[in-house]
Amino acid sequence: MKGKNTRTMLHALLICDDSPHSGLTKETHVDIENMRAFLKKVAKTTKLRVKIHNLSGKKTTYNNVLYWVKSLPNKRNQIFFCYFAGHGYRPETNKSPWPYCSLPNHSTHITHEWMLSELKKHNPRLSIILSDCCNSTDLSESVFAEKRHSKSKKNKKCKGLNHLFLATRGTIIGTAASPGQPAFCSRQIGGLFTRSFLDAILSSSSHKYLSWKHVATITQTQCEPLQKPFFSISLQNHP
Repeated sequence: MKGKNTRTMLHALLICDDSPHSGLTKETHVDIENMRAFLKKVAKTTKLRVKIHNLSGKKTTYNNVLYWVKSLPNKRNQIFFCYFAGHGYRPETNKSPWPYCSLPNHSTHITHEWMLSELKKHNPRLSIILSDCCNSTDLSESVFAEKRHSKSKKNKKCKGLNHLFLATRGTIIGTAASPGQPAFCSRQIGGLFTRSFLDAILSSSSHKYLSWKHVATITQTQCEPLQKPFFSISLQNHP
């Protein structure tokens, strides 16, 4: 694919609970900056227009999340990217594999199912929903792993990003931990899941036909044995 894609735009929402009450201020800031840098690399490589909206501090409210979702365009070939970093939990009655993503001061929460349902109303070509948070019954749980993850080598050639974002249609949902598990993080690398997910893509991105399933597998491998990320990947044939 050559030239700038004039029709497709990647709309990204980056949500973080960096409130003092969360105890994750530094960790979530690292995560958000890493994700922002990744999306800029996606834009540079794929020539996609990328529009990033960040919710942090007092702006991290349910109403602002809802406003972003409602304002998305209903146009052909759009890509929606939603990422959350903060606390997560699962009520004992929750039978879904996905955690509740807690907004500041545990005032309310958003779920992957709700986000996916709202995004589908806008008929996107590709939806990506990710959360780096715990998936256990203890809402206050935070687990730190200061020296767990070393910096991996990144490929300068990122041909695989074209296949991931331009030649894919469907839904990719991922969260840091399987049901009942905590998520690990540190002030140096942020969330282990986020770091592993980005490393999985960037260290393999020289492969022209890099797949989301490959990214998920590598992410899980890098996070084990501390935690096992959970993914749901549903893809359609690209026209």
